[in-house]
Amino acid sequence: MVFLSQSRIKPWWATDLDLWALARTLFASRLPTLLHDGIIGPLSSVAFPTFSKLQSEPLRFERALLKFCEMSTFIAFPVFAGIMAIAPSLVPWLFGAKWLAAIPLLQILAAYGAVRSALGFMHPLMLSKGRAGLYLLMNVILASLTLAGCLVAVRWNPKAVALSVVVTMLLFAAVFLLTARRPLALRIRPLLKTFVFPA
Repeated sequence: MVFLSQSRIKPWWATDLDLWALARTLFASRLPTLLHDGIIGPLSSVAFPTFSKLQSEPLRFERALLKFCEMSTFIAFPVFAGIMAIAPSLVPWLFGAKWLAAIPLLQILAAYGAVRSALGFMHPLMLSKGRAGLYLLMNVILASLTLAGCLVAVRWNPKAVALSVVVTMLLFAAVFLLTARRPLALRIRPLLKTFVFPA
């Protein structure tokens, strides 16, 4: 530690990362996370026991899954779209002009929150089907994609990192649907319709 403090070579967090940039990034990521947890958390707590009870009834199970996806997107998409729309007015009003650079970050991460909310069905679905191994594999894939995207994007700026998180989440969604459709007996077309045309 003494060597680091006396050395002329500054650690990466002192050279590449502005503290204001870090604060803006933390703020911009926190709000979408809170909204996601507030929307998907209660729905998931109801979905898991419901999915578990309907294992032996495939038609009712699929209806319950599609209803969960419809409800989550019906609530989440307008909320996150609203955050994207009002961010240019909300951020300076709440925090002042010094936080203007947080606006595009908040808008990008709101898009991430919307995608993440659309995939909120994955957790209760995999666990209710008893696919803990698949659940672990999907989380490893998501973490790997996110890390790779961030490592590529970090050389530019926080906006690039935020965009990389959105892109990796979309890539992960495609990987999940292609990988899990057989073991979880997913019909992709009806599922996608719930995202495009939420009830």
